[in-house]
Amino acid sequence: MTIEVKQSSEQLLNEIRNTFEQKSSGFEQKLTAMNDEYDKKFESHNTNIMNKIAEERKARENFESEAKAREAVLTRANFGGGNNEEIREELKAFEKMLTLGTKEMRFQPEVKYLRTDVNTAGGYLAPTEYVNEIIKNITEISPVRQVARVTPTNRKSITVAKETSLPTVYNMGEGEAITSSDASYGSEEIFAHKFGFKIEISTEMLEDSLFSMRNEINSQIARVIAKHEGGLFINGTGVKQAEGLLTNTYISYTASGAASTLGNGDALLKIQGDVAPGYNLAYMFNRNTLHSHIRVLKGTTNDAYLFQPALNGGLPATVAGIPYFLAQDMPNVGANTFPILCGDFFRGYRIVDNRNLTVKEDPFGGASTDKLFFWITKRTGGQVVLPEAIRKLKIATS
Repeated sequence: MTIEVKQSSEQLLNEIRNTFEQKSSGFEQKLTAMNDEYDKKFESHNTNIMNKIAEERKARENFESEAKAREAVLTRANFGGGNNEEIREELKAFEKMLTLGTKEMRFQPEVKYLRTDVNTAGGYLAPTEYVNEIIKNITEISPVRQVARVTPTNRKSITVAKETSLPTVYNMGEGEAITSSDASYGSEEIFAHKFGFKIEISTEMLEDSLFSMRNEINSQIARVIAKHEGGLFINGTGVKQAEGLLTNTYISYTASGAASTLGNGDALLKIQGDVAPGYNLAYMFNRNTLHSHIRVLKGTTNDAYLFQPALNGGLPATVAGIPYFLAQDMPNVGANTFPILCGDFFRGYRIVDNRNLTVKEDPFGGASTDKLFFWITKRTGGQVVLPEAIRKLKIATS
């Protein structure tokens, strides 16, 4: 079968070209229309953005103008009696608003100004600075432990041999027999008495506190124990506790010569002579006795004060020529009191410690209330072992 081609190749090519141009022309018109529409939308959107920027700039200018006006009010004298402090707070609020913008500040028309003294009006935004420190009262610790003799032990008590008398010396003539005489001895038993207490603390406090509560508890324990036993060394009864220096009935006293005061201070000199010779003497009294009574005393034959301050060379402060120790558990000066001790405390008083302080941490005792218990115990005793080495000063005429 034969097909006749009526068109030449050139005619066919022209026909295809014309058809393509017609189709292309339609697409180009549509593309142009789409571009025109997009340009219109972009221009409209851009205009809206520019308008918003202009509005924000205008608002900022208004705020700056208002701030300058209020600043000018602050710089003028307060002739009208207005509250400049209130204006300052308003100015702070405006400055904050200018920095962050209106949207971030969420400023409402009815809000006058932010303030830090009312939490709901801004105080929560300005928290106080928390200092990692605990303010603590001064804990006065008795100095008896540092001046007395301390003996450690693993037993419930210690026994110390004690010489009660010396051999007697007899005079004799020629050819006479020597009289027999022996020294006598005794013993002094000192018990390590037990005392203790319990501390309760919640697990929340242990976990959430800014401080190390275990370290804080250890610090409290050390101070409480030192204060407690120091008081016993001065005023303890000796029954289930240490015997105090003031409660021992074998320590003699020297009267001050006045009914309610130290008198002229002569008693401070006399008491030194009343203690048996050979001991290293020191005074013990509290701070009130030192500053309210002793430091104002002068000798009866001159104008020199009995109190002499410490020297730079290392010599301690003295009263009537001997050193002193401050013990706040000693009583104040008053009628029939014993506010001053004088003697050799190292030889006259013995402290016994049974092991060290014991702290037991108990996580089970307070489990039902989610608490942790600390059980603290210590075994310490104290006793006057040589009464003649110490003497008391009594506020009395005789």
